[in-house]
Amino acid sequence: MSYVVKDGNHRQSIVKDNGEVIQLRSHTNRKDVVFAGLKKEFNIPLTKSLCPPIDFYIGCKFIKRIVVKIEDIFYEDPETKESLQSREQINVVDNVTELTTSLRYRGWLHDEQPLFVQQVKGKSKLFFLRSGFNRITAAIELQWKYIIVDVYEDAEEPEDQILFKYVVNNDNTPSRQNRDVDFVKGTVEAIDTQGLTTDEEIVAFLKKITCTSDGIALRTPSEIEDYEASSFEEDENGEIVVVPGSLKRSCLLYKVRRKRGKEAHIRPLDGNGANAILKRLKRGYHGASLITTQEGSELGYAFEEKNSLHRIFWDGIKLYSKYTKPIMCFGYIENPSSVTLEADRTSCKEHFNEFIEEAKKKIYPTIDFDKLGVNTMNDVPWNIEEIFKWGGFIPQDETMVNSKIKEEDIVV
Repeated sequence: MSYVVKDGNHRQSIVKDNGEVIQLRSHTNRKDVVFAGLKKEFNIPLTKSLCPPIDFYIGCKFIKRIVVKIEDIFYEDPETKESLQSREQINVVDNVTELTTSLRYRGWLHDEQPLFVQQVKGKSKLFFLRSGFNRITAAIELQWKYIIVDVYEDAEEPEDQILFKYVVNNDNTPSRQNRDVDFVKGTVEAIDTQGLTTDEEIVAFLKKITCTSDGIALRTPSEIEDYEASSFEEDENGEIVVVPGSLKRSCLLYKVRRKRGKEAHIRPLDGNGANAILKRLKRGYHGASLITTQEGSELGYAFEEKNSLHRIFWDGIKLYSKYTKPIMCFGYIENPSSVTLEADRTSCKEHFNEFIEEAKKKIYPTIDFDKLGVNTMNDVPWNIEEIFKWGGFIPQDETMVNSKIKEEDIVV
């Protein structure tokens, strides 16, 4: 047993049962911040006192807690170069910004959970990242060389291997937890790898993937599976029969069935999937990624109707200044159906148009109207449209037409 105490200067100490006092670093006015991200920065015994390792986590056995070089951690698939992040990265940018600020001024706080990694088979000093994508992104941005990790064995059961990637995000607070699109993604992976077929099997898995590791449900039963009210009709013999209600569009089972069911030809997308398609098509993605990987010369971003385009605006301005190239903006629909795809795309394009107008308003205060000889904002010779250009929609309709996929390229 041990407990934390604070003195009048807000310094924290650990007091053990035997009376031993371990002085923790101050959260402010740090003198050793210059060593942040170096091997000496991390105190493993202290972290074990403040944040004990979890011996077994979703079928994965804890091996050891160590400090490793960040360059020895794979956070992208070595072959496909796609992110190993199970969540949609485009929605965690704010978290990365907050973490970067915290790590810059506070360094690593040893009462926080280390990153979760698993060893690359046959490579004892190389690791796949399973949890901590925001933190490693922030650390890389700060040019840290080392970081502390908990190494876990891969689970024996295929189901646990999938659950490990998602449940760890359910546990991580206060960082953003999984959203419906993430739960659908994990469940589809289970369908494809484990051969789940019935609604009962899918619902059973959904109940597991939407829980924390200690069994707290993050979705209600009706949010997982829910139906419209049943109706009564006469059959051909004049008898009254009960017609079961259809699945509600809002529940997770419906969203899973859209991807692996009668709507399987309509592809749902998250940020990772959208960027992967743009990369395959050699179109701009994730800002300047196509340029930095030397695969192309276009700048671009993927977004959907609910995404805030605040980051695209500020990052895009910087990229435009650096490369003097327009920022191509490509829309996608998170959970489309064959019935709603076109309407959803119309709303997505309207979202982009609103973004352009908001971008103009952000620059409005910097305009010298007298010098330009204009009276209103609409009279200003804006070139925002030259900086942020509509690129079209990412292909999502995989219906076969004349033996060809209907949408194989950007839909203009």
